[in-house]
Amino acid sequence: MSGTPTIQIDNPKFLKNPPASYDCVMVLGKTYLSYALLDEAHTTAFAIRHYDFGTQTVGKSDFDTLLSERLVQKATRYFLAVDTIKQTTIPSELYQADKKHLYVQHLFEVDYGEVLHEMTVGAAYTNVFVLKKDSVQYFNHRIRNLQFFSSAAVTLSSYPAHSDDAADQTVFVGYTGDGFTISAFKQKELLFQRSFAGFQSDDILYHLANLTARYQF
Repeated sequence: MSGTPTIQIDNPKFLKNPPASYDCVMVLGKTYLSYALLDEAHTTAFAIRHYDFGTQTVGKSDFDTLLSERLVQKATRYFLAVDTIKQTTIPSELYQADKKHLYVQHLFEVDYGEVLHEMTVGAAYTNVFVLKKDSVQYFNHRIRNLQFFSSAAVTLSSYPAHSDDAADQTVFVGYTGDGFTISAFKQKELLFQRSFAGFQSDDILYHLANLTARYQF
């Protein structure tokens, strides 16, 4: 990994005198890697780094370099949000943890080397997402107190606050490096969410047109 971040934001006071406890929140995409060092309430950011690898896929050696940074090593807790198009969101009142494979069987295949994970999005939704088994083993070996998240679900939880109060419907498109996710809200209640592989502007317009026709937006 290049030693120079594409984006770097620091709080000078934090660099001089870090608090005894703080969290490290990381986001892992196919071709990028980001992290933020935050207070334990996640209301104040002390440092932010973003590394863009262009067309090169992020490898374990890149993550090893990140984890060797002194301030990252001294974090108390670690959170890793992974960008994956293999994910779906279910209303929590309909969700059964022991049947999570049933929610994804018609959406995508779960390969032998992959495993399903879950996370709650507020109290209303549960997100089911896929991680590679060897990646989970590597991360758990390298990082203590690690929690896994779906990047799409984390982003989803922030959308209602950015919705237009005057609009009856709001649609968000999230680009994930190897695909995109469309999330639609009706009066700030999630109406539709789905991830698609690939990234072409025509593809997004096509699925937005279908969504508009289906729900009569």
